[in-house]
Amino acid sequence: MNASRSPLQFLILGWFSIVMGLSGLALAWHRATGRLGEPAAAVAVALAILAATSVVVIGLALGTVRGLRQSRLLVPEGPSPAPQAVTTGGESR
Repeated sequence: MNASRSPLQFLILGWFSIVMGLSGLALAWHRATGRLGEPAAAVAVALAILAATSVVVIGLALGTVRGLRQSRLLVPEGPSPAPQAVTTGGESR
C-alpha cells in the first residue's frame, strides 16, 4: 500500500453494521411488545434512539476525519453545468 493513500479515502460501510444491529434489535423488541408488554416497547424506543444517534455520530466522526485527511478530494472541480442548462433552457453560452 502506498504511503500517500489512506484507508480513510474510501468510506467503509462496515462501520454502519453497529447501526444495523441496533436497528434490528429495536425491531425485535418492538415485535415482542405483544408478549412482553410496555417494558418491551420502552426498550425498543430506547434502542431506536440509540441507533439513530449512533448513525449521526459515526457519520459525522468519519466524515470529519476523512475531510481533514483527504480535503483535496473534497474540493469541487468547478461549478456544475446543470444549473446553466436549467436556467438557459439548454442553450450553451
